[in-house]
Amino acid sequence: MMNLLKPYWTDPQGMGEIYLGDCREILPQLGPGALDLAVTSPPYNSKKQWWGSGANGIFPDMAHKFTRGGGWYPDEVPEDEYQARERLLVDIALSKCSGSVCYNHKVRYAFKRTGRSYHPISWLPDENIWCEIIWDRGSGVTFNSRRPVVADERIYVIGRPKTYNNIGLTTVWRLPPDNEAPGHPCAFPVELPARLIAMFTGPGDTVLDYYAGSGTTLVAAKKLGRRFIGIEIEQKYCDLAISRLRQGVLITP
Repeated sequence: MMNLLKPYWTDPQGMGEIYLGDCREILPQLGPGALDLAVTSPPYNSKKQWWGSGANGIFPDMAHKFTRGGGWYPDEVPEDEYQARERLLVDIALSKCSGSVCYNHKVRYAFKRTGRSYHPISWLPDENIWCEIIWDRGSGVTFNSRRPVVADERIYVIGRPKTYNNIGLTTVWRLPPDNEAPGHPCAFPVELPARLIAMFTGPGDTVLDYYAGSGTTLVAAKKLGRRFIGIEIEQKYCDLAISRLRQGVLITP
């Protein structure tokens, strides 16, 4: 499907490919209409100083996750740059899809010292949001932050789906976080992309995740008989995704 870059890995069953590199460089090379659905979750551009130990550290027990050695992406960039990048990538993905882009993010509430909250609607094309789904994780990590525990994230379905299969769901999904990818610090449960793929695609359609991480979206796509394209900038996560896909069993609905 891609003309200028060689896949890092091709599924031996012919179900898809993984590309190693920056999605800002790889995604534009996909042909228009090459995809039927995108399901992705970017790094959240978190303020890492709030996780460490010391005077500014709020959650020192979590600090090991938010370092490069702990598996976290080096994603802290100026907020305006982050939002511009995310909006651009969503726009590009929409131009490549015959259906929707499903975008998982969360509201980043202000801590006392930062004075700002950032809602995904600030940079998403709100005029094109078809549906908003609340992911109720059922738990959180901010028990000592002197406020209610934040246990929800958002999934925005941007653009009209190519297909809509009514599988009897509401807009609130209670799904616990996943432990199927222990080598990745923030993998979401396979059931989450599986629901989106089952609702918005048919067998043989192609699903993209341009922040592929440990390959959860790709695993869900393969299990449901859909083709997949994954883009991931970290080689170790590409390798983790490949390991999971090799273990997967093709299940056609």
